[in-house]
Amino acid sequence: MIQKILQSLTSLLLLVAISGFAGLAHAQTGTLTGTVTDESTGETLVGATVMIVDLERGAPTDIEGMYMIDNIPTGTYEVRFSYVGYTTVTETIEISEGENVYDLEMSMDSAGLDEVVVTGYGNFSDRNFTGSVSQVSSESFENAPVSSINEALSGNIAGVNISPSTGTPGAVQQARIRGISSINASSAPLYVIDGVPVQSGSNAQSTATSSLDVLSSISANDIESVTVLKDASSTALYGARGSNGVIVIETKSGSSGDVQYSLSMQRGVNNRAVDGPGTLNANEWDQLFYDSAGNYLESLGAPSDRASVDALLFPSGWDGETSTDWGDVVRNDNAIQQEYQLAAQGGNDRTTFYTSASFFEQEGQAIGSGLERLSGKLNLTHQFDERLTFSNNFSGSFVEQDGILEGAGYFGSPVLAEYFMLPTDNAYNEDGSPNLGLSSNIFNPVYVQDTDIDRKRNIRVINNTNLDFEITDNLAFSSNLSLDYLLTEEKYYDNPFYGDGEDVRGAVDDINTRNFNYVWRNSLNYIYQANEQNLFDFRFISESQKNKNNFLEAYGEGIAAANLYNLNTTASPQFVGSSTTDWAVQSFIGLVNYRYDDKVIVDGSVRHEGNTRFGEDNRWGTFWSLGVGYILTEEDFFADIEGLDFLRVRTSYGQTGNASIGLNNYQTLVGFGGYNDQPNIQPTQFGNPNLTWEKANSFDVSVDFEAFEMLEGGVNFFRKDSYDLLFNVPLSRVSGHNSQVQNVGELYNQGFEFELSADIVRTQDFGWNLGGNLTLVENEITELPRDQNGDPIEITSATRYTAVEGYEVNAWYMREWAGVDPDNGDPLWYMDDGEGGRTTTNSYNQADTYYQGANAQPTTYGGINTRVDVKNFYVQANMSFALGYKVFDNWANYMRSDGNGGFNAAFGQYGTAADYWEEPGDIADNPRPVLFSTNQANAASSRFLYDGDHIRLKSLNIGYNIPTQLIEQVGLSSATLFFNGRNLWTYAFDDDLKWDPEQKADGFTDLNAQPMRSLTFGLKANF
Repeated sequence: MIQKILQSLTSLLLLVAISGFAGLAHAQTGTLTGTVTDESTGETLVGATVMIVDLERGAPTDIEGMYMIDNIPTGTYEVRFSYVGYTTVTETIEISEGENVYDLEMSMDSAGLDEVVVTGYGNFSDRNFTGSVSQVSSESFENAPVSSINEALSGNIAGVNISPSTGTPGAVQQARIRGISSINASSAPLYVIDGVPVQSGSNAQSTATSSLDVLSSISANDIESVTVLKDASSTALYGARGSNGVIVIETKSGSSGDVQYSLSMQRGVNNRAVDGPGTLNANEWDQLFYDSAGNYLESLGAPSDRASVDALLFPSGWDGETSTDWGDVVRNDNAIQQEYQLAAQGGNDRTTFYTSASFFEQEGQAIGSGLERLSGKLNLTHQFDERLTFSNNFSGSFVEQDGILEGAGYFGSPVLAEYFMLPTDNAYNEDGSPNLGLSSNIFNPVYVQDTDIDRKRNIRVINNTNLDFEITDNLAFSSNLSLDYLLTEEKYYDNPFYGDGEDVRGAVDDINTRNFNYVWRNSLNYIYQANEQNLFDFRFISESQKNKNNFLEAYGEGIAAANLYNLNTTASPQFVGSSTTDWAVQSFIGLVNYRYDDKVIVDGSVRHEGNTRFGEDNRWGTFWSLGVGYILTEEDFFADIEGLDFLRVRTSYGQTGNASIGLNNYQTLVGFGGYNDQPNIQPTQFGNPNLTWEKANSFDVSVDFEAFEMLEGGVNFFRKDSYDLLFNVPLSRVSGHNSQVQNVGELYNQGFEFELSADIVRTQDFGWNLGGNLTLVENEITELPRDQNGDPIEITSATRYTAVEGYEVNAWYMREWAGVDPDNGDPLWYMDDGEGGRTTTNSYNQADTYYQGANAQPTTYGGINTRVDVKNFYVQANMSFALGYKVFDNWANYMRSDGNGGFNAAFGQYGTAADYWEEPGDIADNPRPVLFSTNQANAASSRFLYDGDHIRLKSLNIGYNIPTQLIEQVGLSSATLFFNGRNLWTYAFDDDLKWDPEQKADGFTDLNAQPMRSLTFGLKANF
């Protein structure tokens, strides 16, 4: 069906393009020319950029300050003039047939004024905003070959760290802003699209198959800008929802002038960005088997040669010829990726619009995985008169993901099969059919991926309707109704003949989840100009939000024949269930922005919020913020400093809350079920009516500057103290419950952010910009609930301090690997020697556990970006890096088992398992292998803990703007040929780390698909 739709869409695109070419080839055109000069000196500005926004066409000024843009269709356009160190100016210019001259004088007096901060509650001048924000424009990710916008943000924004959950197309990308601010509640930021607070993460129920990010419904080509709100002054607008930061996505809008079309097409291939640890070939595996089996027999005093192993134990089963690389079997090399989009924008002095339609397809690097998306968008603005303006932003999408079983030990997973399958087995029979008579109990992934279904579908509609009414010149009213509807359909089918469904003769599981969210916001904006120096901007907002979720699932077993995928074909219904949940938020917000003499800015906000997640007595909370900014270059004693164009200091402090907790935790609940076919009622949750928000006090101070007409940057210090953290506090068994959720516990995050960008060279034919950002962050738990003895409760596992006072959240804490004893090949761990030092032991149970110096979140991260323009060519690159964290391979106990559990006889092994101790004096990575060993060499320890420090070339974009004289005969106003590459190069500082260093936020490698390296080529044409 998707292919038929694609064919129809392609035909439509070609028809529209041909029609556009035919009409525009004879359209009247004009030329825009002029000179750009400095307002105060009259000197010409060399290398200033003149851009026709509607056409995305522009030209730099030459050595005489002159510019010329020709072959412009007649009409009215927004033309933007920009130059580093000067105020960006946008003018409305009417282009008539022939030559049109427009000269402009640019001013340096208003440095720092040219950017607009998009908050979702309105747009503010960056100069007059005291909050800590970072913003990236569409130029940073346009035409990026990604399924979710989060993928394109990594390394681009200070304070934002993106962790992929898996490399499967469409999988959830976990974002963290300035670290972790909670232990049990969510640390994910709020996402706002065109003013609509929307659902993020996954809406699906199954966690056994690949996740599907609901943000994959948005095409990166439709996005105008992404703004990240990070401190209390900027996030307090959103109350409890904004405690973990806010990511505001603004999509493109129309502009007045003739209708302009944009056609974008790209196609390429995907492969693995990281090869992974690899596996032993058949000869290596066979040798390891006989060595470990022989060592086992030797420990029993029996002969240890191959013949004895075959006679006393069992043979390896290798035929001496077969050697299957299951990585090659499950890998989808050169997986296809393609995207096509047709967009149009235009309007007149009263009505403007932007509309687009796109198709996106991305095959995964694991066989049977992939994603397809159809999306459409229509943004419309109409001004009824000078007072009343109506706007509506609508987007709809259909996303289908063919996922895989991953993330755990699923026998039907192609990721597990790559490492667990024996290399001595053939993947295919001689007739080319999948080999189902394997030596191991792992299923052949070729057959499973071809016959079983692991499918998720998201159908999503987002609509934002806004009405602005200007009551007087300084008083305005706005009403906004936002809707986000998301339907997720999941289909899981296990065939009746082989694999997971064989024992039950096939199974079907259908799940439907509908989530409906609406926000109704009404605001009043009053501007009071007391005199020339004092200005007040007041905003009063009422906001109501309601969310409702409906879930329905049915599961059946027993299928009579192949290709019967629906529930009504199953012989034995096994389960049916449904649920309905909802929650609501009501808020009243007051904002004030005060400006004194255009150099001192004060922002204040108060939000009184009620949330149904809490009991009636604790349902309402009040959150606030105060920010102050001081533009020092407006003072005489700074204005005369040579080379300093703009200098501002700002600070903010405020309180936010976190309501991202489970529903109804405040209530005492019972469950309804049955026992021995009789209905019963049993207690399930001991409620806490005093439960309330997790809260955080945030402090922020920064310095922003521009210098030498080429340099801009900022330095920022932040600290966030979170308290009233949610914990399951143990209870006495006489209560009938094990624990109760309570507000106890405290932690903090603090650190620095640095941002710098420089136009190193800017001439008519050559330009070079270099920039980057750096974030330093630390995290520590300062208080936890107490046990009956008054001691802090410690939540630990075999690998982590999940929550322990004095350490960061989820700090790695485990036995520390000391290597292999070169004398006898025993595994060694460290233990305390009783005198303040450490010694080694070959007993896992005697070894002590130690803090490993880090958790799974980097303490240092950022990005470096650059762009070089040479005549009509450009190169743009972004490199990300992360340091100061560790990742743990939690399946290495099977894949580097050293004989423990007999795993190396039943399963394949990592390629690194080949380096093992054989005789005294050997220096090896792995101990002496002994089949059925109980020395626990493969148990959890720092042996499988690796430094995640890495550098990655995230994106490389190379393009060529085709000269106008070569394309004007076919009716094109501009055209660009481009190449996009993602994840082209990765360097991990730890040579022992073979998995991808970018792992989920918890730091476990699990058994997930590797990230993809994408290479695409494309064309973008405007006409």
